[in-house]
Amino acid sequence: MKKANIINLIRYHINKEDLAFENEVYLIANDFLKNGDDKLALYIWNLYSKGDQFTTWFEYDGLKWLKWISIEKKPLLFPDEIRNNIVKTANILIEKKANKVLFTGSPGTGKSKAAEQIARMLRSDLLGINFSVVFDDDIKQTQKNIIELFDEINSLPTRNGLIILLDDIDKLVLNKNATKLKQMKKIISIISKYLDSLSREVIIIATTKLYEFLDRDLIKKFDSVINFDNYSDDDLLDIAEILFDNYAKKLNHIGSDTKIVRKIISLYKEIPYPGVLENVIKLSLAFSDSKNKYDCIRKLCRNVTKKDIDLKVLEAKGFTPEEIEILLTEGK
Repeated sequence: MKKANIINLIRYHINKEDLAFENEVYLIANDFLKNGDDKLALYIWNLYSKGDQFTTWFEYDGLKWLKWISIEKKPLLFPDEIRNNIVKTANILIEKKANKVLFTGSPGTGKSKAAEQIARMLRSDLLGINFSVVFDDDIKQTQKNIIELFDEINSLPTRNGLIILLDDIDKLVLNKNATKLKQMKKIISIISKYLDSLSREVIIIATTKLYEFLDRDLIKKFDSVINFDNYSDDDLLDIAEILFDNYAKKLNHIGSDTKIVRKIISLYKEIPYPGVLENVIKLSLAFSDSKNKYDCIRKLCRNVTKKDIDLKVLEAKGFTPEEIEILLTEGK
């Protein structure tokens, strides 16, 4: 950051030039990123970003194959390794060293949410493929649709930057209608050709949960591949606590006790990834009595174990007598 940046921030603030102020903030964050201070850049992005879209949905109204994605302002709930990879990816995209990235990992690991965060970092519009209208029972029609899809991508304006999310690219290359290998290869060939011909101003972020089944030649079309499966149990427990606390505040649950959330989530035989955890926690809070600070805890426990709360299991898992009383006493 230079003296000129500070002077600009002060001037824009005094003159109430909000857009110019915002642009200067992002210039400063990007400068820190380019100079290797990833954590400070990410802190500035998260601190300042309002999660607002840089264009509105009606500017993309009428598209046949693509749909505008509303970006939610949410914290980056990822382990350090994945978070660092996301920031590094944003950096190479900002510097235009790459424009095609593949995110791999199990369902619920945050691949699509990471694409939204990168769109926020780059202050870019985010569009996704409407898969429901791409596929046809006729394989030739599907091939034609894919060609039209990429033609539509290339025709879009890129004045604010543009990110296309190919969510679950498996659906494109593992089309259930492409029963013959020759037909499958044809689809892959078309996609590969159009990925090569895309404008460098357009960024492609693809996600897959079936990386091992993807065509190797197709994978080579991507400049970078990031694995999102790198969660430890402690990572997932930390994320569960944050999610519970955030939703408890959002839904006005008075004094909800988060201390035993970690123990409750540990009751899973295999702790699920954040996408599933978020749904379980959100539903447990949404359908509990917000005036009873322990009701949501009991519902969370039932939703995790899928059965009535078992005293012996709780004792074996190290729950204190006070915690067991909370979980077993209705209406407390």
